[in-house]
This record gives sequence, C-alpha cells and structure tokens, in this order.
Amino acid sequence: MSFSALRQIEHSHPLVYKAFSVIPDGERHLQRILEFDRYWDASSETASPVIRPGSELPVNAVPCGTFDLIYAGGTLSFLHAAVMVKRYNRSVLVFDRYLPAKSTRDWNISREELLRLADTGVFTAAELDSVIVRRYKTGWVEFFKQDGSQKRLYMQNVLDCAVDADRLLGLAKDRVLSEPHNSLLDGTTFMACYRFPDHIVVEVADRNGELFYYRAKVLVDVMGILSPIARQLNRGRPQTHVCPTVGTIASGFENADFDTGEILASTAPAEIGQGTGRQLIWEGFPAEGSEYITYLFFYDEVDSENDKTLLGLFETYFRLLPQYKQPGNDFVIHRPVYGIIPAYVHDGFT
Repeated sequence: MSFSALRQIEHSHPLVYKAFSVIPDGERHLQRILEFDRYWDASSETASPVIRPGSELPVNAVPCGTFDLIYAGGTLSFLHAAVMVKRYNRSVLVFDRYLPAKSTRDWNISREELLRLADTGVFTAAELDSVIVRRYKTGWVEFFKQDGSQKRLYMQNVLDCAVDADRLLGLAKDRVLSEPHNSLLDGTTFMACYRFPDHIVVEVADRNGELFYYRAKVLVDVMGILSPIARQLNRGRPQTHVCPTVGTIASGFENADFDTGEILASTAPAEIGQGTGRQLIWEGFPAEGSEYITYLFFYDEVDSENDKTLLGLFETYFRLLPQYKQPGNDFVIHRPVYGIIPAYVHDGFT
C-alpha cells in the first residue's frame, strides 16, 4: 500500500492519519475523501458547459451503442435503472468513475419504506428482507442541554433497520444485467452531453483518457454533489446547503446498545467562533454482527466560513468520538463511511 496521501496529513490531521493507516484500503478511502473535498474549490470556479448543442459533437464521434437511458453515476441509479429495465423493458447503460454498485456510506431506513420497493415488482419482499442486517426495537432523538435536563424522545418504526447498501445495489445491478442489451462500465468519467431534437449523445472517458460516445433518448444525472451537469444547470451553484457526513463501521464500543437506533443526538452545544458556527450531530445504529455504525455531521450553507471538508470533519470525529461512544480495548474500524448530502433552495420566481 502506498502511503503518499496519508503521509501528507500525518502532522496536519494526526488522528485521521493514525486511524486510516490501519484501516483496510485506508489510502484509497483517503483519496476519495480528498476528491470530495475538491468540491469546495470547484464551487467557486466558473462552470464549464458540459451540456452542449448537437452541432458541437466532434465529426469523428461514432456511438459505441444505443440505449433508451444512460445513467451517469452507478450507486442509487441502479434502483431506478432496475425498475426501468424490468418493469418498463427499457435498455440502459450505467457507468461510474469508480466501481458501480458500491457505496461510500451504509444505510439505515424504516422497514416499511424499504418494502415499498417490492411494489415495483422488481424485488420480492423476501429479497428486501435479506439485505436488512439488523432490526431495532426502537430509536430515539436527544439534544444536549447545558444543565443536563435534555429529554429523550423515542420514535417507533423510524429508521428501524440497518441495510447492507452494497448487497441491495448488487441485487439491482443483477436485474439490470439480466437483460443482454444493457451495459455497465466502471472506471468511466462523464465528459459531455450533446443534445439533438430526438436524442442525446454522451461523451465519456476511460481510465486512460480515451473518449467514447453513446447514444440514448435520456441522460440521467446521478453523479451527486460533484456533478458538472448540476453546476451548469444551476449557474455554477449546484447546491445552496450541504450536510458533510463522516463516520465508521467499527466493532468494540463499550456498552453499545444493539437493540436501539440513535437517530439524532448531540453531546455538546453548538461551536461558535468568529464568523462561524455549527451544531455537530451524532447518529449511531447497530449493523451486522458486532459492527456498529456512527456518523458525525452538521447542516450548513455552502457560502459559510465553516470548515466543511470531510478531512477536517474526520479529525473532529476521532477527537470527539469518546464523548459519544467509548471505544473499548478491542475497538477495530472496519471501514470509514462518508459523503456530502446536498440541498438546493431557490426562488421559483427568478
């Protein structure tokens, strides 16, 4: 394993360095986190036009295939693509810059919500139950008060199970690939989309930078917070608000409750500084076997002066974790989980 990126943060983020140096594939995860954090630099740059008129399509561009739908991004897209394939008999292409059907986060959900996927006819209830790795008896919300008088609100049937995200996405991927006219590409980056009156042509690049073209009726943007399409459509500001989120899947917490989900919890008042301010919120829920998932996050405006980098939040996570869940002598981190949840608020009259 190359430790080049890890070594660069050894002194600036010592707790992240220590943890990620022993996490399986820690260097790769750190590279993904740093890529997410480049979003904050890109958000202030002028958006390059990636949705272009068909007249700009290079004259030597020959489509390698034709589909009904092309999905740029290979995570949540599979749930939609599977429905389009199995229920509506559409042909699809799904591509992703990394490995399709793999998530950088794990999911908890209400079982009732999860089973709604069975209504599509694409998944059976038994299959959906098979991706649930833990059910909770209840869940609660509790916010810190300085005098210790905070109240714990218990909530039934809310985020009451942990889901193996990759297993669920794998089921959806299998549905997509069960039809021979569909295709899946990994290591493939979106470059541009050319619009014609009755179709579009999508330009992508492989790991070596070689360009390829695919024709479809519809392009579905599932590239998330780093989407260049969202930046162009929203005049350079794809989001107005964000929720940076970091955490781990780990074992060995002391006195962890494996029957209860902790939906929202704070352990300290909001952090207030000169020109900054944020309320850190924890989430915790048991997962498969002895594993326990903890998240730290906060809600913020994109333009605030707060440090919203995942790298910085991970350093805070490891520093404050013992205030929320005490790691025991046999504490082991199996995998980091992370992401930036976006939101966009706009005036509908402008």
